[in-house]
Amino acid sequence: MAVASKSARTADSPKQQKRPKSAAQHITKKTAERTVRDTTENKAGCIILARGAEAVLTRSGNTIIKQRIAKSYRLPVLDQQLRKTRTRREGKVLEKLAQAHIPAPRIITSDNQAMRVDMTFLRGPLLRDALDSETPAKQRVMCRKVGALVARMHAQGIMHADLTTSNIIMVDTKADRKTPNLQPHLIDFGLSFFSQKIEDMAVDLHLLRQALEAGHHDSWKRCFAAVLDGYQGEKTGQVKARLAVVERRGRYKGHV
Repeated sequence: MAVASKSARTADSPKQQKRPKSAAQHITKKTAERTVRDTTENKAGCIILARGAEAVLTRSGNTIIKQRIAKSYRLPVLDQQLRKTRTRREGKVLEKLAQAHIPAPRIITSDNQAMRVDMTFLRGPLLRDALDSETPAKQRVMCRKVGALVARMHAQGIMHADLTTSNIIMVDTKADRKTPNLQPHLIDFGLSFFSQKIEDMAVDLHLLRQALEAGHHDSWKRCFAAVLDGYQGEKTGQVKARLAVVERRGRYKGHV
């Protein structure tokens, strides 16, 4: 009976009722345009790695291209000025890191007018993923290296301002893949700035602590203790003391 009724309805009606669109069919114009654009860029030899809030990252061979994108919610003049300033500052930070031989992408070119920075491609797992695949002992070794690297960066007066386990890449510095030698390299200096303030250094470490706590529930205390163990320099005592203040401040805000 159900089949007969369905046939009768189909015959009486000049048009069949439209079926509701599936989730896959609900593609906005913006998404469709982006898909076409991505395909075009890929055909040009570039691979889109990520689309962040501030920039699009593409890879062409061993070069990473970071293109800052306009934000429609900002006044055009302010948006352009902000993007130029951040592009210029990121270029200067990368130059200073290279001069100090601190492991990070090496700048190739920087175009402030085009809001674009070209830098070297680094191959390796993110610290976030590398920690999950290692034993507690190797986690400690890794995190001590991270702490030492952050201390070297701070000694140059550079604050990362987005220091998370997703912005550190573990690069194998040995050609022999059978015995890898993973060394931390810092990436994504889009929010970085120059400072000599103890508070800013402590906040950088606090950001890393938060990232470890959020992503590695079982091992974050061990890992962060190793980071602090590796963080050694002229201002170590002052930074660690200020870090305790920053952490107390964070806990207080969480209870308000």
